[in-house]
Amino acid sequence: MAHVSTVPSNVKKFFPLTEGKYNVEVAQATLGKSPKGNVTLKLDLNVLDGPDQPIYNDVGEATDETTSCAGRKLATTIWIDETSSAQANAMEAFGVKAGPNGWDSEEFVGKEAVALVKVRLYDDEPVNNVKKFAAAGA
Repeated sequence: MAHVSTVPSNVKKFFPLTEGKYNVEVAQATLGKSPKGNVTLKLDLNVLDGPDQPIYNDVGEATDETTSCAGRKLATTIWIDETSSAQANAMEAFGVKAGPNGWDSEEFVGKEAVALVKVRLYDDEPVNNVKKFAAAGA
């Protein structure tokens, strides 16, 4: 049963996913540059399944009820260079192989893996952080 909340404007309406392992699929993969000029790969992920999530009441407190995490979104940005362990981890988990001319970010799109998700503070607000990936089914 879907939960519809009329959360007051002074209460946080977004709550990060709880820490855990989530099956994800890459919706979009975009090469970019950091403010310092480093090459990055941004992965926009659709959550396929994982731990059930708490339902929050109108004042932002978790209730005893839970809901599926399917359909939620995650995003992560990976630094790209020859020594990047995060790049190697993502390529292995999503099954992307570098050819003689390297690889294309589009090779990630539609591929599935397991994301290990943690929660960290950013500007004093909890946000999700993808720590690493594992091959789907691992």
